[in-house]
Amino acid sequence: MVKNRYKIIDFANPSRELPQPELTIVNYGFHRHLEYWNSPRCISKFWRLYWNDSPGAILEFNDCSIVMSPGTMVLIPPYTMSMAHTISPFIHNFVEFSTGTSFASPKNKPIIFKTEKYTELLLTGKSVEKQSLAIYVTIGSLLLNIPPENFGDPATNQHHTSDERIRKVLEYMDKHQIQKYSLDELCRCANLSKPRFLALFKETTGITPRLYWVLHRMELIGKLLTDTDMSISEIAAQTGFVDRSHLSRVFCQHTGMTPAAMRKNHRHR
Repeated sequence: MVKNRYKIIDFANPSRELPQPELTIVNYGFHRHLEYWNSPRCISKFWRLYWNDSPGAILEFNDCSIVMSPGTMVLIPPYTMSMAHTISPFIHNFVEFSTGTSFASPKNKPIIFKTEKYTELLLTGKSVEKQSLAIYVTIGSLLLNIPPENFGDPATNQHHTSDERIRKVLEYMDKHQIQKYSLDELCRCANLSKPRFLALFKETTGITPRLYWVLHRMELIGKLLTDTDMSISEIAAQTGFVDRSHLSRVFCQHTGMTPAAMRKNHRHR
């Protein structure tokens, strides 16, 4: 009698599941007909992607100006100061998103891509699920195609926004957009002296902590105006203003438009 010399064992394939990328789309809008896009100063904690279906706008940065032609997509890293000017009414598209640590510290300069490579992906008329997937695929492709030099020198780990002390303060301010801060409070958060904190904050963001807080509050108000049905009086109360008139005066000073005009402009089709 011959004994079976082979033994069958359970074999489990090794796991090949990939970790999920840290990428979140926080806001987007396609084919918005804008008559005005005059923003004296804008800075955001999110990545911003802009492209227009028709000419009519200019984006300005510290060291360059970009004419928004239909063939141009502009990717703006977090904490990058920008300004927008309107030449004539145009059709605007945008996506705002956040990323993980792999893309946490780019230089504060815009990155230009050719729209034609992504037009087919972003065509509207798809189901919600396919549209969502198309946006994520597009953003992923753009991130992977950012030139290495836009992230500084990997050998020395030198990035424009890499100081963790200032990043900690920015994250704190981003989470409490309405709260007013004393300079002493922010210095304690960063564990820095006042002169060193102010110099490092300006080096990182290009502006003072006070102006950063004001611009972030204006950004929040803009989102409430365009993405909610709250009345302007309700928005004023929610964002720490005395009344609608107070909000309108400050908002117009920093954006060049009244809250009512902003709402009408972004809801016009």
